[in-house]
Amino acid sequence: MRWLILVGILVLLVLLAFAQPVQRLESGEEYSFDVGEELERYALTFEFVLEKYSAFMESFKVDLGGGLTVEVYSCVPPRPSPGVYLRVGGVEEEAPVLLIPGERYRFVVSCDGSSTEVRVEALEEGWVLRSETVQPFFIQGLTYGDGKWYYTATSMVFRVSERGEVEDYNDYPIPGELGEKGYFHLGDPDYYKGLIVIPIEKKGYVRPAIIAIYDADSLKLVRYAYVDQDHAPWVAVDPEGYVYCSEFQATEIYVYRLDDIGKGNKASPVRVVELKGKLPGVQGAVYVDGFLYASVVDWYVYRVNLETGNVERLIPLPKMYEVEGIEYAETPDGALHVLMNTFSEKYNLVYHAFKVKEGEVLAGIKLDSAYSIGPKVVIKARQPLEIAQPRIERVKEEIPVEILTVATLVVVIIAALLAKKLKKT
Repeated sequence: MRWLILVGILVLLVLLAFAQPVQRLESGEEYSFDVGEELERYALTFEFVLEKYSAFMESFKVDLGGGLTVEVYSCVPPRPSPGVYLRVGGVEEEAPVLLIPGERYRFVVSCDGSSTEVRVEALEEGWVLRSETVQPFFIQGLTYGDGKWYYTATSMVFRVSERGEVEDYNDYPIPGELGEKGYFHLGDPDYYKGLIVIPIEKKGYVRPAIIAIYDADSLKLVRYAYVDQDHAPWVAVDPEGYVYCSEFQATEIYVYRLDDIGKGNKASPVRVVELKGKLPGVQGAVYVDGFLYASVVDWYVYRVNLETGNVERLIPLPKMYEVEGIEYAETPDGALHVLMNTFSEKYNLVYHAFKVKEGEVLAGIKLDSAYSIGPKVVIKARQPLEIAQPRIERVKEEIPVEILTVATLVVVIIAALLAKKLKKT
């Protein structure tokens, strides 16, 4: 037993010896270190964690000397655009990315004597965001199916191409007889086998709410059913044709059968999932492999285990605009897609969330010119920031391949001549 304790102590000492001290910078603080001299070949790295998103300014700036600066914007889009910016001598290069507070990243800037590279890497599995502006009248929810996007406004439905062009819309999706009963508010929809399933709420948000089914081609109402809910802000459909829904303040999830939605009948849940935790203001949700991913007004994406009812916070969003619906679709834009209502007459936003792996490069810039750094490097925080003490390595000059090839041929020829001479003797 004693030797196990000694081994444990030795392992701990080794870990402490190799652990990098963490430096916390408050907003406006700087961290600087002397390189000693101006370096032409180098690799500078440090690890960092952002505490929160910024509003309209950079999260931090790295002044590398010689007029070379790198700025990281983890801010509210669209202006300025979130990303990594490299600036030197009037040249500006950008790599768009919206880094998430609380996630661990590595910052790298390097030069091999002929080119300069800046990149940000993920240090662990997690998520990263990118943003896109969309039409200002897309304000309630979104879904994707068969190569098309479908958006809802309060009382309109749109079909949109993957390039963002509105192909068709229905500006009277709620029939007159339902409108006369006070139904007015469409929620976050979901696509299922050529159908768009949309919840509809009543003025005053009193029961019954409605789950309605629309044709994806014509965008016209096909059938609907009343459900015993005050609120129905969202629906999600699984591959088996079960429809999930909840109240706005959700402590349980109601599960309906799509086949039970007829022509004005009442549908009852076939199952109720009790949540081990509350979703405080659900605006949208989507089904993915036994889980619900929910967009909530506290600016978080949550994940709900539909077997256990466990609820976990997953992705924080910038606290500027109102969170709306959510979709899961493996597209070039990302996997999770969250609609944000900016209340602007010019645009709304969609945050596209990507799942990332440890070591994955999230943003990269490469210039075909060499820029030296030093003799001093300064990290300036505009938002609270934690960094692991930077490391800088001198990069040795590599011998060009052409010279190595010629040298190898010379050695081979000399060796052959010596062998021939020895053979004669």
